[in-house]
Amino acid sequence: MDHASATGVPPMRPLFLEFPDDPAAWAVEDQFLLGPDILVAPVTELGARQRRVYLPAGAEWTDSETGRRYPGGAHVVIDAPLDRIPLLVRDDARLPLTVGWPGSPVPRASASAWPRSLNWGARHPIGPICVTPGR
Repeated sequence: MDHASATGVPPMRPLFLEFPDDPAAWAVEDQFLLGPDILVAPVTELGARQRRVYLPAGAEWTDSETGRRYPGGAHVVIDAPLDRIPLLVRDDARLPLTVGWPGSPVPRASASAWPRSLNWGARHPIGPICVTPGR
């Protein structure tokens, strides 16, 4: 968020903001980037369990759930089960995940307890994403 407050660039942004030279990125209306490196592809079709996702050119994209890597500049079909929104990360960025929050009764995850890296590794960190259990 420091980057957003210092530059005015919103944390949630259209694809064309990071990929202005990719004409197809300008046409995407149902996906967005969270920071420069996390592509979010919400499911907007009732009953859908997969969705077609455009991956902007000039980057390699990794499905955060499966670890599968895709070249940019193409559409791919990604699984979209009910329990998660399709997320892809750019190049070698990592999702900044922790469990709980400071002072919460839920312990924070450690690298050994979580299958994904907890290091951000992004160009402009937006801070950790807090994952709290539902009640």
